[in-house]
Amino acid sequence: MRILLTLLVLMLVPQFAVAQNLEIKNFAKAKRLALKLWRVEETFYCGCEYGEPFKEDWNMIDRIQDATKISMIFEQMIEAYVQGDDERLQKLWEFMKYQRVTGGGIIMHPSGLFDSLIGKDKKAVNLKACGLKGHKMNSRALRIEWEHLLPASAYGKTFPSWTKGDPECYTRKGVLFSKKRYKGRRCTSKVSQTFRYMEADLYNLVPAVGWVNGLRSNLPMSMIEGEERNYGTCDIEFDFQNRKFEPTDVIRGWIARAHLYMAKSYPQHVHFPDNQLVMFILWNRDDPPSGHEQHWARGVKRIQGNENTFITDWKKDDE
Repeated sequence: MRILLTLLVLMLVPQFAVAQNLEIKNFAKAKRLALKLWRVEETFYCGCEYGEPFKEDWNMIDRIQDATKISMIFEQMIEAYVQGDDERLQKLWEFMKYQRVTGGGIIMHPSGLFDSLIGKDKKAVNLKACGLKGHKMNSRALRIEWEHLLPASAYGKTFPSWTKGDPECYTRKGVLFSKKRYKGRRCTSKVSQTFRYMEADLYNLVPAVGWVNGLRSNLPMSMIEGEERNYGTCDIEFDFQNRKFEPTDVIRGWIARAHLYMAKSYPQHVHFPDNQLVMFILWNRDDPPSGHEQHWARGVKRIQGNENTFITDWKKDDE
């Protein structure tokens, strides 16, 4: 019965939308606030721990990757480091030194460099303790990024500037300063304050391993039949051919409440197919808000000034 009532609320009375984010005006500010607000220092999808602020090492690691020009070797080094294969890591490092591709005067061994990141950088992910594995892991695997549970493209494409551009969206290039038009997220973020508010809504943000964030891209949440476990102890699955992403069951309720909140708060820009909407309602029902999610919601309310009532007013069907 409660599922039917939720469907009616979402589909029949969108004009009475809950309060939106009207406080945080851009994504950059939202990420800074979210980093301070997140209570547990572990990522959302995989539960990977991350450390404290120290940015100098990230500059070093970026210079190493830029200097090598051989991303495959760098990916193999990260993979060997995560797997604890010191012999393979040493061989790769010696090969890099032999090829003189390290550059920048950086001679620190990668094991020491990677270890120095753990516990120092607020965006540095402890992959050794995490259990996340995969092919072609790059430097984004070593730091967190703030992920939109509902991808920005899902609602961004409802803005004309996303698909058609805008007269304000151009760059000047060449001797005669000819105008080059652009569109998409960059343009929409420039011309629409509504989009910027949506992009910065903290209820839709969670920390994720950057590499996982990149793999997911804008794939919608879904269920995948007969999937294989390909990412170590991290219970996530991708179906790239059919454009699906399946998260672990212990966070599905949180994900559902973020999606339902976005649909109810921004009804002109967020719509779900009926089958996906029902899936979110079931996820919401079967996985109640945890103490961490409730703490997060209280913190977001203090900053943004609005509630996610799918968290604060959560009840089971039979209550």
